[in-house]
Amino acid sequence: MLSGFPKKGRPRDEVLAEVKDLNAGGLVERAARFSAISMKGRLEAQQLGKDAFNEFYAHNAVYSPVIPSLGKIEDDLIGYVVDIFRGGDEGRANLTAGGTDSIYCALHAMREWGKTNKPGATRSKVLVPYSGHAAFGRGCHYFGLERVKVPLREDYRVDLQALVDLIDEQTIGLVGSAPSFPYGRYDDLPAMGEIALKHNLWLHADACLGGFMAPFVRLAGHSVPEFDFTVPGVCSISADLHKYGHAPKGISTVSWRSEEYQQHHYVLFDDWAEGAYFSQSLLGSRAASPAVAAWAILNYLGEVGKVEIARDAMKFKERFEREIGALPKASVWDTDLTPIVFTVDHDPESFLGGMLQRGWYLMGHMEPPLFQVILDSYPEELADELIENIKEVMAALDAGEDFPKVGLGYTFTEGGDDALANLPLWVQRAVPLMTKI
Repeated sequence: MLSGFPKKGRPRDEVLAEVKDLNAGGLVERAARFSAISMKGRLEAQQLGKDAFNEFYAHNAVYSPVIPSLGKIEDDLIGYVVDIFRGGDEGRANLTAGGTDSIYCALHAMREWGKTNKPGATRSKVLVPYSGHAAFGRGCHYFGLERVKVPLREDYRVDLQALVDLIDEQTIGLVGSAPSFPYGRYDDLPAMGEIALKHNLWLHADACLGGFMAPFVRLAGHSVPEFDFTVPGVCSISADLHKYGHAPKGISTVSWRSEEYQQHHYVLFDDWAEGAYFSQSLLGSRAASPAVAAWAILNYLGEVGKVEIARDAMKFKERFEREIGALPKASVWDTDLTPIVFTVDHDPESFLGGMLQRGWYLMGHMEPPLFQVILDSYPEELADELIENIKEVMAALDAGEDFPKVGLGYTFTEGGDDALANLPLWVQRAVPLMTKI
């Protein structure tokens, strides 16, 4: 007899009622309450995505080569991606399960490319800015690559001179952010492309955060730093459809300048009983529903709809910078795209606690202490509420009010045993086993 598994099934309505209760306050549904990509573009598009998602709820995308409907959807999406990143006739792309999956695919291809193109690089170093996503550190660990941390300039972009100084005979590739998650600023990808071509290195542009927003911000008339395949030297790009493609989690993309680079991505395995096996990404089984939802949403919005969303997001960014930047104890950073980054002249953990009491979980970063809101197309009343709540919390802190403190970033191990005890059991069990890389 099983001791932890339910003995008998429960009524459907009872189970669903508990699910809804666990989603207390509708925070999962109202994703704008978090710092992660607000309302998925448009409420109508969001509902369409849910409906399309459910049509393919139980399907496995690993079978898309033999299911014509899934094959068409994936082919269409790949074509959209290549077009958006200006890959032309030579460009190629793959669908993945998330940004980390995309980054891992790029690192794996970089490693395999290096075996042929940098045969003397037995240690296979990859130069990654300190602002680069943690997935690069984890991926280098998994693939036996050596991550070399590149310092940042005072403007929190990669230090190009330091980058050049770190290149040696063991270096196979470079990474640049477009933009970086902590600071919302682009590394100088055109300059990095020149460096990569000069030293025969693979250059990966990490556009997981802004990839499916930046081209439409540009079409809306705003200046955006160059990062795509029009930049000489860029070999691969990671970009998440479940961010500014407005699709459900999890679907991302990894793009390649040409088949010459994409060939290093695929691994065909046939030494087993079932014959040839390969897949789009590192995964085997992969949910089909997010790709179907992404296809539906992008077809619903089209270029005109995407430009409208970009225009709305930039309009709200300008309003936020104007109103919050005018507060005596707040400072809004200059960013290159839609992420808003700001600081307050108060204890940052208390500020986050005050915002959490009002239903907002803003991502905090540690170096330096700052906060982030990633914009999409907010309903106007929700935008009003966010700005007013920030002003209320700031005024309360000015008046000496205390709020429960919330840790910055991914600091779930800080705060002692009491803080750890409030986390899911799997996290409590994992912390003693974690290997720091």
